[in-house]
Formats: sequence, structure tokens, C-alpha cells
Amino acid sequence: MKSLYRTCMDEQTIDDIGVKRMLQLISDLGSCTMITKNVTQWDSQSWSLQASIESMHLLGLHQLFYLRTYRDPNNSSKQILLVYQSGLSLHYTLYNESRITQTLTATATEIAVLLGGDKDVVKSKLDKVIEFEKELAKINVSPESFLNPIGRMKIKLEKLEDYFAPWLDFRHYLNVMFNGREVDNATDVVFPTANYFTNLKDVIKRTDKEVLANYIMLSFVEAVLDYLPTSFKKAELKIKELVLGVGSLSPRHETCLAMGRAYFGFAISAIYVDRHFPAESKKQVNATIEEIKSEFIDNLKSVSWMDNSTRVAVIDKASAIYNMIGYPDWILNVEELDRYHEDINITEGEYLLTYLNISQKSLRKDLDTLWDPPARNKWLRSPDEVNAYYNVLDNSVVFLAAILQRPFFEPTFPDSFNYGTVGMVSGHEIIHGFDSNGRYYDRNGNLKDIWDETAASGFQNGSQCFIDQYSKYQVQGLKLNGKLTLGENIADNGGIKLSFQAYKKAAKPRPYILPGLEYTDDQLFFIAFSQLWCAHYSPSYEKTAIKNEKHTNNKYRVIGSLSNSEDFARSFNCPINSPMNPEEKCQIW
Repeated sequence: MKSLYRTCMDEQTIDDIGVKRMLQLISDLGSCTMITKNVTQWDSQSWSLQASIESMHLLGLHQLFYLRTYRDPNNSSKQILLVYQSGLSLHYTLYNESRITQTLTATATEIAVLLGGDKDVVKSKLDKVIEFEKELAKINVSPESFLNPIGRMKIKLEKLEDYFAPWLDFRHYLNVMFNGREVDNATDVVFPTANYFTNLKDVIKRTDKEVLANYIMLSFVEAVLDYLPTSFKKAELKIKELVLGVGSLSPRHETCLAMGRAYFGFAISAIYVDRHFPAESKKQVNATIEEIKSEFIDNLKSVSWMDNSTRVAVIDKASAIYNMIGYPDWILNVEELDRYHEDINITEGEYLLTYLNISQKSLRKDLDTLWDPPARNKWLRSPDEVNAYYNVLDNSVVFLAAILQRPFFEPTFPDSFNYGTVGMVSGHEIIHGFDSNGRYYDRNGNLKDIWDETAASGFQNGSQCFIDQYSKYQVQGLKLNGKLTLGENIADNGGIKLSFQAYKKAAKPRPYILPGLEYTDDQLFFIAFSQLWCAHYSPSYEKTAIKNEKHTNNKYRVIGSLSNSEDFARSFNCPINSPMNPEEKCQIW
């Protein structure tokens, strides 16, 4: 871990050898025509799209598409494959904005010139590459089209090959990716973006080889920019500022700490847990989750739109939710921690090559699991991350250790605060098991639509109310996407309701009121919830997030859920039909 940090912090060595290493890699991986001054002359006769894709994907990169193992949604005890669209520099919705594509071209031109390309030559060739990316953007399948997991296509491997022929021999590709180990033709593949691959054939057919070669090398350079000299990252700021509002580089030590966390997150978590995570927090949060789970089950008895058979199935699933709080015990065992990180090899002074080595081994580790039964209740993220999540395939709620601190949680705070924060997050994650995606999975994490038509219809009516409500909110003149954010909005609304109910049953009244803080306990509950989502967005990021983020803009996460809450309106005496107490409210759970 220290070796990686030192290598990352050694900017002088990165600046001295970074370009040389990159040019050698470009040459070894097939070259291109944008920077032929410094690399082997590109040859259209010998260049192969197949070989180029295979070389890049073996490094863990994702030109045109990506391949990974995946828990079988119909049988969560089995691993299968996932093949998905990929390969764009930006989110697909941004390619119809000329200002953005022009800035992308200017950024890529500067980067190619830093690698030795002639500016005029680079510009002429990059124009064609960006046009190719625009074509890819047009055929990208919107996530909204497969929000319902039942509609996500799953096919046999032998049928998948037809989607790639003739531009890619998919059987040969698999042989390379799995290092010669045979993958059975009957293997299932989750294939949700089939239409993308159907159209990709035509896009590749009408695209010149030279453009494809330049595209692949450009995307390669973009993928490793963080490991190149500082001048490359400064060049990237043009497009990052326009799209994300990021106008300056982070301090180097912050970048290197983030890199260390990315690869040694569990090791860092072990130190954090040992020094800063009280065992009592684990017990307290687990008790809170159980209280809120009980509230959910109790509420099901009075859900009018649900038939009894569906109610029994939902109660069965809710009762089976497994709580994972704080951290996995194995990280406190030094031998197990070493074994987990044994594939990470650091070559000091070789930052770029170290990253590619780690990426390659990470891919290999993933693909090798195809023949193994999935590890249930596996920690998908390291405990040093400030986050909580619901794992639909394990039917588990996970609270990572780092989230169990202020402002999310503090054992000495009034109950109103802790229920408004960590309690609400608990309810939010539980509801994800029964949102527009989670409701299609059973107690064991298997995709199984067991809801009666009556219940499904009632759920759809409630969902449409949320879609309509959140789609009316606007940010910078842009309407929010109530369909894309539906699952998160259902979880927010259900979570705040369940947490308030649990709080009212369990909380002890405060024996005092702090001077200058003349709020009731109930009001403090909602204030605590609201302050969790305090945020400052740059205008650029805010616009981008509206198009591709499944979470609603933070301002409207608060306004949307609280305006649906009768408890909030009662606590703050909001007049009927005022903005925060509309007569018509949306509710599912």
C-alpha cells in the first residue's frame, strides 16, 4: 500500500517516462495513425479489429462492449455472463450538444499532440473518431428501456455469437478472454442491450479501419489518463469543466489516497475499524434496521391495493432480509487480508504499468469465478466507503462502517436525529427490496414475478404518481426524469415514512431543549433527514446528472419525499394545499 502511494506521488518519474511508456504500449497494441511520428507505422492490411479488441479487453478496458461474470438472476446460486454496451468517452445523451463534442475534440487533440502527433493531422483524424462515437451514442440503449428486470434479455451463448458476426469472432474472443478454458455453448448470458449490438454491425461495416484503430487507441489513452504525466490531466480539464464543472486538479496526495483506497480498501478499512469503529454502533444500527423492518411488515397488513397471496410473499421476503453492518470479520485477520490482496503487485516507479497489471488481474479474477458458485453475502464494497446499499441478489441490507459517523449517525445524539438519518437510510434500503426493480426478486434473490395482477396494477398506479410528481420538478429549465429515478424515489418516500413510525414507537422524549433550538423532537427528525442531502452542485454537473443519474437532485429528494409525508405536514403545521402539503400525495409503501 505504501509502495503504491509512493509510486503515485512520484510525479517527476511519471512525467519523465510516462509518454515513452504510453507510446510503447500503443505500438504493442496495434498503433494508430494519429501519432505515427513516434510509433510503428500503422498498416491497414495487418491491423485487426478482433486482435485490437481482445488486447484491450484483456487489460480490463471496455471498447465497444464489456464482458463480466454475473449472478444468474433466475438462479442466484449460479454464475453466468453479462455482455453490455460500452465504449463512449461521455454519457450517450451528451453527443447531440455541439459545444460538448467540439470541446471533446479539442481535448483529445491536445492529448494526442502531447503524445507526439501533428496538430493538423490529429484534428482531421479525430473529427472522424468523434463522428464514430456519435454513431455509437445514437444506438446506445437507454437504461429506461430495461428498468423492469423481467424485460432484460437472457440468451444462450451460442445465440450470442450471431450478434457479433462478422466483425468479431465471439468464440475466438471468449477463448482469448478465458485463457483457453472452454465456455459451454449452453451458458446463459444476460444481454440487456441487444438492440445496440444489432445496430453496431452496420455502424462498424460502414466505418473505415483507420477510424476504428484511432477510436480504440483514443479510448485506451482516455482510460489511463490518471496514470499519465500532469500535462495530460490538465488537458482533460477542458471537457471535465464543461461537463462536470471540475476546473482544477485535486491535490496530488488526495489523488494518491483515493488510489490507495480503490485497491486496498479492505486493508485501510481494517485500520479504520480497529481505531475508530465502536462495536456498540453495530448493535445499535442492527436494532434500528430490525425495528424498521417490523414497521414495514406491520404496514403491509393495511396496504389496500395488495391481495393476500402477494402480501404473504412480500412478508416472507421482508422477514428474510439479512443485515450486514460495519465490516466483514475477516478483515481483522492479517493472513486473510494478505491473501485477499495477494494478486496486487506494485512496481515502484512504473505507475501506468502497475495500474494495467492490477486491472488485468482484476479481470482475470472475475472471469475465473464463472465456474464457481457465487459467494453469498459477499461485501461488494469496502467498509471505508461512506455508503449503504441493498443487494437484490442476496436480499441483504449493508451498512458500511464509514457511514456510521456524523452526520449519518452519532450514538449520543437525540433519537430524533439518528432515526431521521441512519433510520431513514435503513428504511430506504429495505424498500429497495420492493421498489420498481426489487419487487421482481424473491427472498433468495431469484428473479420471479410472483405478484398477483391486482397487486401489480396497484403498484403501477402508485409508481405512475411518483413518475408524474418528480417529472414536474425542474432544474436550470430541465425537467427531472421521474421514470429513471423511480426506484430511488420509492425508496426515499417509503424510508422516511417507516423511520418516522419506528422513531415514534421507540424514541424517548428529550429531558431538555437546547437554547436557541426551539424545535420539537418530530421537527428535528425531519431537519436531520433534510440536512443529509445538503449539497452544492456546479451548474455543469447538475445538468449532466439530470440526464444520467438514478438519484433525484438532492433538493428535490427532500422536497419530493417530505411533500408526500403527512407526518411532516403535521409536525410543521403546513396548511392543506400548500406546496409542502398538497392534497394529492403519492404513496406506495
